[in-house]
Amino acid sequence: MNDNVVALYSHVRGNGELMDELSQITNEQELSTRVVLMGKELGFTISEEDALWGLTHIDEFIQEAVTGDELSDLELELVSAGSCTGYNDNP
Repeated sequence: MNDNVVALYSHVRGNGELMDELSQITNEQELSTRVVLMGKELGFTISEEDALWGLTHIDEFIQEAVTGDELSDLELELVSAGSCTGYNDNP
């Protein structure tokens, strides 16, 4: 796991505006691209491959990023689903 994925998520989860922005994206490719760009904007190096890995292993990096904090409702939903790969790439 890329530590920058965890670090970026730790940063983003504390910013409601950024979380809202990401939660509105309904396409896996668009989400991974936005995560890479957001990472660059915030000083994190994340490859497209790392972002896609994160979408399929979201439960793993959320648990590592949370470090004792309570999960938000969105995080609980994502962890229980086990991934973000339920996106419809052809809306």
